[in-house]
Order: sequence, then C-alpha cells, then structure tokens
Amino acid sequence: MAKQPRAIGLGVAVMVLSAGLAWAELPQGFTRVWPPAGLTDLRCVAVAADGTVVAGGAGPGVLLSSDGGATWERRAVPDAGGLRTVAWGDGSFLAIGANGKPMTSTDGVHWTVQDADPAMDWVETVAWTGERFVAAGGGCGVPDCEGFPGYARVDVSDDGREWRPAGRWDLYYGMWPEEVVSRAGVVVAGPYETDDLPLEGVLVSTDGGETWQVVSLGFVPRQVTATGGGFFALGRARIDNRGRVHRGAASSTDGRTWTALEASGLPGEIEDLTWTDGELVAVGASGSWKSADGVHWAPLTDEHRVCMDL
Repeated sequence: MAKQPRAIGLGVAVMVLSAGLAWAELPQGFTRVWPPAGLTDLRCVAVAADGTVVAGGAGPGVLLSSDGGATWERRAVPDAGGLRTVAWGDGSFLAIGANGKPMTSTDGVHWTVQDADPAMDWVETVAWTGERFVAAGGGCGVPDCEGFPGYARVDVSDDGREWRPAGRWDLYYGMWPEEVVSRAGVVVAGPYETDDLPLEGVLVSTDGGETWQVVSLGFVPRQVTATGGGFFALGRARIDNRGRVHRGAASSTDGRTWTALEASGLPGEIEDLTWTDGELVAVGASGSWKSADGVHWAPLTDEHRVCMDL
C-alpha cells in the first residue's frame, strides 16, 4: 500500500494518543484494534526503528504490531495495571508502568522491570531526545489535593534504568505536563500552569533535558507537538458571545521564542495532535482535521479520516 506510512501515523499514533477512544477509517488491510478485552483507556504509543509498534494504557498487557500497524496482537507486561506512557529510544522501548516502575524491552515482547525507589508514579509522559530519556509529569503534595499544593517535575535518564532529577516547580492550583516532545536537542513539555503568578505556558530545555526554563505562551497549551520546523502548541476552545469558537495557538522554531496564532476551523475540544507527512493533524470528538500552518484547518478526507467513537 503506497500510503501505508501516512495511514499508520494517523491510525495508530493519533488514535491511541486520543485516550483510547478512537477508531480509524483506514485503507484496506488495516484492522480495528479498539476495544481489546480488558485493556481500557489506551493512552500511549511508540514506534521502533524497525516499525514495531507498542500501544498501552490502563489494564493488563499491551497491543503489539510487528508489521507497522497492519495486524495486532495482545502481549503481557510485568505491570498488571498497564502503562502510563511509552517511548522508543537508544534501541529499546521504555515504559513507565501504572505502579511507577520503569520497564524496558528491545522487542515489545520481553520486558525487564527497572528498579525505581521511590516509584515514578508522578510520570505522565516520556520521550527520547537523541541522547537521553526525559520523563515529565507532576502531582499533588498531599492526598486529595485537587490541584493545591501541586508540583511539576522532570527527570532524565541516559539508559532508562538510572534516573536523576532535572527540575521541579511548585504549582498553585495549576497543571503539570502531560506531553513532552523533542527536536534537534530542544525539549518542550506542557502544559505548565500556576495561578499564583499567574503563568501559562511550557517547560523548555535547550540542552537535551538537562536544564529547564518556564516559557509563557499566554494560554494553557492542551497539546504540544514537534513539527518539521520546530514546535506547535494548541490551546483549549473558547466560545464568544456570538457562538464563535476561538482557540489560542503558538509556533516556535527554537522552543524559547513563540509566535502567537489563532487556530480557526477546529470545533469543540481536541483530544490529540501530531505532525505527519508535512502537516499538523488534530483529532477530537467531532472528527479530525489537518493544517499546514496551524492557523487554517480543514477536515481530513475520508481516505485518511480518524474518527472518535465516544
């Protein structure tokens, strides 16, 4: 199939990252992989250099494809609670289990639990920068804190086994990162929000994750992705008194300086965002859209459309 790589980017990466609530209308030869028995709330996906795909979420096991997404099988992982996040880098998959323990695998079939004390149960997302793994997330300082007091945190690891802290920020009724992306040694994690300043933006590292700074965007980015020329952040929808939908967005070539944009043509809430085949692709409850510039969006054609099954 000539368009298989593009279809996989939409059908696997976007679908799985949309909290596992999506199914894809894909070219012939692709199969519906949701819902598998017992595995719920798919939330993460990673693709190896040879095209092996691992997708996981809450519940036992992972979904594994050894042919780039054409066929799938269920595989066990050591953590019965499933995966919080997964990434590919340095020749292996790195996953953080529901119990906060890192797990590594070279093939997605055989997994090794790595020691982490205390558990990394604050991690929301991991990424490979080309030199090291970066784990980002956060949590509450006390049980049932409902956002106060909270914290955002970033740790790094050269091999997925030994971890060291890279940054921690106290939050006052804020939001900690749920996504981390890397491009050319620059790492961006978001969202970052704290009400005591107030400040809404992202965490940025220009040295591959070792040191970090807070960069204000002027809005809370709900999705962040690396693009062919840098980075793109997308905010939540807001409706004016005439019923028109507005959505803050921003682009950056270096992660430090951002250009404010207004994304038009994206109704409702967007569940996830990615960059594939030279375009931004967004998927939400009411459909999926593409954009070359992040400002003007149009529905995807039926051939590559990704739909939400809520």
